[in-house]
Amino acid sequence: MPLIDANINNEIDITVCSSCCFHKKKKIKINYLHENCAHTDFGPSFVGIIKGKCSLGNKCVASNYPTLNRGCNKCKQRIHEGECMIIHRKERLKEEKNKWIHENIDLVEKYYDCQLKDKKITLEEYNRKMDLIKFI
Repeated sequence: MPLIDANINNEIDITVCSSCCFHKKKKIKINYLHENCAHTDFGPSFVGIIKGKCSLGNKCVASNYPTLNRGCNKCKQRIHEGECMIIHRKERLKEEKNKWIHENIDLVEKYYDCQLKDKKITLEEYNRKMDLIKFI
């Protein structure tokens, strides 16, 4: 269940001021470091010559292969390609999203206030999402 109903590639509108004849909205873009991460080669190295788990630890699904000196181009963690990279990306995006929400909690609350005011979500959904924000 997503906390913010916005696609991470899109901007979301937040009403920052509202009166009977005046509405001012602010566009917010959530920039994630791992949104466009990719598997890359770090160059020549002796690290990871033997088979084993990558930086994912127990979540690694390719422990039968060596990682060599390859991994995430954003955070430089040594990681296998394929499924390991997908797991890594999902974990990092979730961490970055939660961090952004925690740092911008007032904007998220305004976003849900606007959603409730415009009747895009019900009061029960609003209360559930506001409770989720408190636990991040």
